[in-house]
Amino acid sequence: MAFEILITPQAEKDILESYSYYLINVSGTVAESFGLEINQAFDVLERNPYFQIRSNRFRGLPLKKFPFIIFFEIEESLMKVKILRVLNTNKNPVNWP
Repeated sequence: MAFEILITPQAEKDILESYSYYLINVSGTVAESFGLEINQAFDVLERNPYFQIRSNRFRGLPLKKFPFIIFFEIEESLMKVKILRVLNTNKNPVNWP
């Protein structure tokens, strides 16, 4: 049985800002590739969200081609994965919220 993906407004903002950055500063092809990889990661989380535990309640799934990590929490009883943030791993973690 698949988990439902819930994206917080902050995670949605993270994704849109990163997509826009690639679109404006790199190319449309790279932006589309980024969007596809995000969607593929969400597909993986729907099937099996039990990835690395980063703290007591947060887990992380790094992207393969782009320097980002998806932080999420699992609500097992509701079969939901809540996407909290999508952060650039090239940025200093001290500056992460």
